[in-house]
Amino acid sequence: MTDILVLYRYKQVNDLKMKNPALKTLLAMGGWTAGSLAYSNMASTFENRKEFIESSISWLRKYDFDGLDMDWEYPANRDGKPYDKENFALLCKVTFPLYG
Repeated sequence: MTDILVLYRYKQVNDLKMKNPALKTLLAMGGWTAGSLAYSNMASTFENRKEFIESSISWLRKYDFDGLDMDWEYPANRDGKPYDKENFALLCKVTFPLYG
């Protein structure tokens, strides 16, 4: 998909809020095909987690999403690191209150 088409789809999804003001939309990332390497690197340090949190919040606000569905399947597997589970838990703990 081209960037223009992706942005058009974002708008289509979020325009549904005009029909249902109670609707909450989430932007999904990851899934089975994404593997773990990118997530493992992102969650591995405080600086990387901070950059991800700040940029994801900015992206969600820019495109009018209400939240993020981060589908990191099987941390520590599929090219991940043994410490991924702990880093994922830390990422979630730090991220959750900031998305409020």
